[in-house]
Amino acid sequence: MRLIRLCWSDTARVAKHGQDASTKWFTCDPSTLKDFEALCEAGNRDHGVDSHWIEQWEMVGIDSQRKRQRATARPATQTTI
Repeated sequence: MRLIRLCWSDTARVAKHGQDASTKWFTCDPSTLKDFEALCEAGNRDHGVDSHWIEQWEMVGIDSQRKRQRATARPATQTTI
């Protein structure tokens, strides 16, 4: 399973009057990816080149030996549009 989120620079965070520098993680499917690409493009247009980027992580396993399950992930891509 692949996860995706939109991230932005500290400068963009301050300009947006926000506290967070990213969205929460979403399951990545073609529709979500297309939406995030559009949001990234708009953010870079409004707040400057490289102010917004997309991170994707590929979930590779679950550690079921622990009482609390912990997902293991590795970076899939980081894209600036």
